[in-house]
Amino acid sequence: MAEIRLLPNRQMRLAGLTVGIIALKPDEADPEVILGVFDPELQEPVSRRLRPGESMTVGGRTLRVVAVRPNPNGSVTLAADEPDAADEPR
Repeated sequence: MAEIRLLPNRQMRLAGLTVGIIALKPDEADPEVILGVFDPELQEPVSRRLRPGESMTVGGRTLRVVAVRPNPNGSVTLAADEPDAADEPR
């Protein structure tokens, strides 16, 4: 699992993909994020609304949002993992 604090440009690399937060619903009871991910196979960005526990598959890789939390300084903490990788032997 990766937990990354995303500053105002809100982009990171995860599981070999470029992931960015397009929008955030900062409701602690029901958080939701719109993630934009560049699909290397299609050579174009894709986006999806996700809540913690939900996942999306892009470029043959699955990303699952574990938690999303806005911070007072304008950054966003996003915890995400690649569920398929968790099943592989280390």
